[in-house]
Amino acid sequence: MVQKTSASLEEGAATSEELSAQAQVLKEQVNRFRLRAKQAGGYPSMDDLRPDLLELFEKMSREKARQASAQGANADDDATRPVRINLNDQDFGKY
Repeated sequence: MVQKTSASLEEGAATSEELSAQAQVLKEQVNRFRLRAKQAGGYPSMDDLRPDLLELFEKMSREKARQASAQGANADDDATRPVRINLNDQDFGKY
C-alpha cells in the first residue's frame, strides 16, 4: 500500500512538473503577440467617417430592416422547422 501511494505521489509530481513546463512554454508563445492600440487606416468612431459613406451605411441598414420585416411573417415557420446540416465526405474533418 505504501508503494502504491509513493508511486502515485511521484506520478503526480512528474505530471505537475510537465504541466508547469507546458504552461511556461504557452506563456512565452502568448507573449509574442502584441495588439496594436489603433490599426492604421481604421476609423475610431462614426464621426470620422465621410458623410457619403455614413449615408450609404444608413441606407444599407434601412434596406436590411425592410427585408427582415418582409421575412417576419415567415419567421414563425422557420423557427418550428428543424435545422438540417448536410455534410459530405469532403467536409469530414474540415470543422
